[in-house]
Amino acid sequence: MSPEELETLLEDALLQDDGESLRELFEHGRVRVTGTGAVVEGGPAAAVLAEHGFVTSGSPVRVSPDIAIGSGPVVTVSRRGVDHYWRLLVVVVPA
Repeated sequence: MSPEELETLLEDALLQDDGESLRELFEHGRVRVTGTGAVVEGGPAAAVLAEHGFVTSGSPVRVSPDIAIGSGPVVTVSRRGVDHYWRLLVVVVPA
């Protein structure tokens, strides 16, 4: 799975209200969202994303060998793990 695909899967999980799939997209299963100066994790983070109405931006994702940043109204940061799978580290929503 590519970093670009992560954003699409994130949008799908939110639209389907699928908490398990959402957790699988994040490193260590910890959903993290920031944008208000504080980092929100877990169920409240999923609620923040759903409230914000996350939609993939279609903007290019900048990819290095082990880290990727997707920019747009919402910023995503993902990392390739030792298992070679990409997972989200944090999603930054506008305040």
